[in-house]
Amino acid sequence: MFRNHQELDVTVIAVASVGSRVEVDGETGFIDQVKHPSWWDENCPPPEAGDRLHVVVLDASREEPRFSALQRDIDMGRHLRDTEARDHPGRAGTAPQKAGSGGSPHMDSSPAAELQIHSVEDGGATPAVCIVRCMGGVVRTGQRFTTPPAVAVTGDPVLLSLDWIKCYERTVDFIHPPWNAKVGLSGSGVNSLTRGIILTALADEGP
Repeated sequence: MFRNHQELDVTVIAVASVGSRVEVDGETGFIDQVKHPSWWDENCPPPEAGDRLHVVVLDASREEPRFSALQRDIDMGRHLRDTEARDHPGRAGTAPQKAGSGGSPHMDSSPAAELQIHSVEDGGATPAVCIVRCMGGVVRTGQRFTTPPAVAVTGDPVLLSLDWIKCYERTVDFIHPPWNAKVGLSGSGVNSLTRGIILTALADEGP
C-alpha cells in the first residue's frame, strides 16, 4: 500500500502518450507525462520500458496511484514528510495541506508571486486550463496577474485572475516554489498565453 510523499524506485513497464505505467514489488502506478523530467528538459530522454526511476508518491488514493520523477516534487515530498513528522510524530505521510491547516509547508514571504506557463491545455475553456510552475513568492487563488504588453502575442492587455489551483491532483489554496500545478486562469489577454510566459501578481495582490 502506497503512502503520499513516499519515495520509491520503480520500473517503467509501459509508455503511452499521456504518461508511463510503472511497477514496484508487484504493485503498479502511473507517472503523468508532465511528471517525467523529459517534459521539462529537452535534453532528457523520454521514458522507455525497462527504465528505472526514483519517484515520489503524489496521490496514493487514486485507483492507479500517481507518482512523480521530478526532483522538485521529490524534494517537496521530503519537506512535507519532515513537516508531518515534526507536527504529528509517528503519523504516516498524508495529502498536501491547504493554506491555514496544520502541517502546511513553509511559505516564501516574498511578495513577488510569479507563474511561468509551461503549456495551455485548454485555452478555449472558461477559465483557461494551464500547466504552470511557481517561480517565486506564494501564489494564491484569487490573485490577479499581468505580464509586460510586449510579451503578449496578440498585443492585448493581460490581466488574469487565478480561479483555482490543482496540485498532486487535489485542489489547494496556494503553491510556492518549486511546485508546479494545473491552474484555471480567466480575464483579459487569456488568448496571449503561450509556453514560457511569466505572469507576475499585481503589487497589491501579494501575500
